[in-house]
Amino acid sequence: MENEFIRIQQVFDRMMQEQVFVIEERNASYHTYTKIYPATIKTFLRRANKEFSVTQMDQITASDIRVLLAERIDRYHKDKKFSESYNIFSILSALKAFQKGVMEFEDIYDKWNVIDIDNIREWVRKQQIVRRGKSSSTMRATPEQALSVIESLRITGNKVANRALIIDMSIMALATGARISSLYSLRRCDIDLEKGICHFKDAKGGKDYDAFIDLDLLDEVKRIVNDKREVDKIFVWKKKNGQFMSLDKVTDTVQYYLKRATTQMYKKQRTRYKNEDEILTYETIQTNFTFHSFRKAYAFKRLVHYLEQFKSYADVRSWRKEVLFRNPNSLYKMNALHNRANKHRIKRKVKTRDLKLEEYAIFAASLDLGHERNDVIGQFYADLSSAQQYLAQNRATN
Repeated sequence: MENEFIRIQQVFDRMMQEQVFVIEERNASYHTYTKIYPATIKTFLRRANKEFSVTQMDQITASDIRVLLAERIDRYHKDKKFSESYNIFSILSALKAFQKGVMEFEDIYDKWNVIDIDNIREWVRKQQIVRRGKSSSTMRATPEQALSVIESLRITGNKVANRALIIDMSIMALATGARISSLYSLRRCDIDLEKGICHFKDAKGGKDYDAFIDLDLLDEVKRIVNDKREVDKIFVWKKKNGQFMSLDKVTDTVQYYLKRATTQMYKKQRTRYKNEDEILTYETIQTNFTFHSFRKAYAFKRLVHYLEQFKSYADVRSWRKEVLFRNPNSLYKMNALHNRANKHRIKRKVKTRDLKLEEYAIFAASLDLGHERNDVIGQFYADLSSAQQYLAQNRATN
């Protein structure tokens, strides 16, 4: 199947080069289209080859796709492996993108039977497969827990060559909320220490966005970037033979040492779950600290920050003015948020309401993560009631 793997890679490489995406008006991440999607499709083909003896993607049918996804759906329900929901929808996204590329570049495949991926996606949803943030096995860590992990990294295990890189990358993740892929490509010129802002380019989904550096960690960030020139990468990973490490290898290395440092750190969490018979119940899952937990801790702290900052609508107007000056396109996102909050009022053609102060706080935190949507924060990153309780406890202590 090696020749087929080459064709798969060729499809996605050309999509990136010629800017052909599923959603035409949206940029896409280089890493997604050249690494993640090709790897997903290749793995899917291997599984199809094992089950149906197919060797090419144009031999796979809609029925084959349903059979392969049904195995994951069974694991979701019978084994309560809720992470399968993410895997299933990731496969469907990759398949839809791949088909888009195949149909755009007709010289790569001579024939192609169009598969209705959206129809399969709807079929999956009818199996009660839903992505829920509280079903994630990644811990929603507090800032204090994240700091304790960094301290544990300093003292756990042997002093490997890349130990300092692992620690500094963890500090930067907690200070900016960045994903490991963004930190891998981060350069000195992307960090504005004077304004306390970190610029992330071509992040997940192809987005460019700005994140405020946590002031409590600003001195640590200054130390990390102190001897770097403007064009230098902040984190340079090399193997023992001097070759540069790939992002995948860096990710595996960081996660390995992070797991060793957090063996005793986990939380039990209840999540609502609707089984295949549409019966609603609750399941208890265990969440563990991963590198993404640093991002969740950053999101939690930013939400607490804005809850404290937005004491009145005058504070919100001042914040809006600053945000729109830096990024005028944010106005579109703010209007979209207002319309989502008022969709029932708009439908009934009655007077709309302004957003609540806490809704503005959630949105401000989402901007710092590059998401620009309130529901993402609530589902996957930071719970509003927990943030409010945390803020109240800090006020009482101080």
